[in-house]
Amino acid sequence: MGRPARGFAVRIDFGGQESIVEACTERGLCLLAEAFFRELYARPCTVTYTIECQDEGAGRRIAAYLEDVWLELIGVP
Repeated sequence: MGRPARGFAVRIDFGGQESIVEACTERGLCLLAEAFFRELYARPCTVTYTIECQDEGAGRRIAAYLEDVWLELIGVP
């Protein structure tokens, strides 16, 4: 995991384009990335993401949260 300047970041690649979502807090990053995922879900493209933060535990929690969001979007119970 990288070390973003603002604390937490997610690099999101969708259809060959990349965006970076950054936040100062773990919760803030989760909320911003979730909103971004919900917008992307309507597009027919492959989405991959990389979490960057200084705390490995926080990175795992963020990954678990975003995986749950994505599973909800695609309809997996």
